[in-house]
Amino acid sequence: MKLLSYSKINIYVYFIISASMVLIQCRKDIDTTDPNTSIPLLVSGGVYGVVTNELGVPESEVSVSHNGTTIKSDKNGIFILKDQLLNKAGAQIKFEKQGYYIINKSVIPIKDKLVSTRVQLVPRKVIKVFNSNTGGIVATNGTAQVSFQPSSIIDAAGNI
Repeated sequence: MKLLSYSKINIYVYFIISASMVLIQCRKDIDTTDPNTSIPLLVSGGVYGVVTNELGVPESEVSVSHNGTTIKSDKNGIFILKDQLLNKAGAQIKFEKQGYYIINKSVIPIKDKLVSTRVQLVPRKVIKVFNSNTGGIVATNGTAQVSFQPSSIIDAAGNI
């Protein structure tokens, strides 16, 4: 009888060890490198162009920046970014001026050439103000409207 107990114990131990080995071997491989990540191909070149406001009037003193280099547009809205290392697939140029939204424009560079672009700034305008506790309706151009229910606006911290 005692011999039979040891036999059962051995079977249980063997089964537990076998099951553990199977579970250990069947884990998902975790690859920490992204095979789709590639190093951007950079080309030397530049970007020039004109910055206008919403009426199409040239806008001066607009900050134009790329990869740590910042210049200002002149009185005619003209800017020239020379001698830049630009991503061949598309370089991001940033345009900033107080009172306007920040514009990020993508340009496709040509090696050792200046490429041109035009940018129209969009003004930051308050269209309607309403009390978030009571709600309100904001209409745009008379064709669309957005209705806000009372206390439906929250800030980044989750406060009403």
